[in-house]
Amino acid sequence: MAKVIGLTGGSGAGKSTVARLFAQQGAEVLDADQIARDVMQPGMPALSEVRASFGADVFRPDGSLRRQALADIVFSDPAQLALLNRITHKYILRVVEERLAATAADVAVIDAAVLIESGLAARCDCVVNVLAGREERISRIMARDGLTYAQAAARIDAQPPDAFYRAHSDFLLDNGAEGIRASQVTAILDKVKE
Repeated sequence: MAKVIGLTGGSGAGKSTVARLFAQQGAEVLDADQIARDVMQPGMPALSEVRASFGADVFRPDGSLRRQALADIVFSDPAQLALLNRITHKYILRVVEERLAATAADVAVIDAAVLIESGLAARCDCVVNVLAGREERISRIMARDGLTYAQAAARIDAQPPDAFYRAHSDFLLDNGAEGIRASQVTAILDKVKE
């Protein structure tokens, strides 16, 4: 059975960069964001629950989700974000468990912004948190997602503060100006495999 590393941190901190480094060293990476997109495809039960809770305004005529419209709602209202998470987390957890059961890798990495809040952290042997400064994160989110400064800041403000992630982590990686080195990821893998 694979050792499981939880990889988390706030939006724009650089989890994807760290996930790529883990993958390059042979770990199987389970991208919770991609799994979330998969379970929100037309015809999937999660999408039906989203429609029932958030209404037709967050959908296109073809039945696909208008992601930005939903994001505008949930990232400006903590109660709405909590509702969306209650809907989607159970479907994401199910897919993650199926993929963990099927992996042939020695180490699997669950890359999830809401690793702790979703309950996925309980499935992990250790948790790695990626940190970066607020302004750097905002710049990354704006470049990655084409958002305004205010939209990017709202995403960060809707997430827990760094202190929350620090308190729930076994390893901290600072993805500031110097970035993450492959040797840091190697050191974590070596400890997990002990």
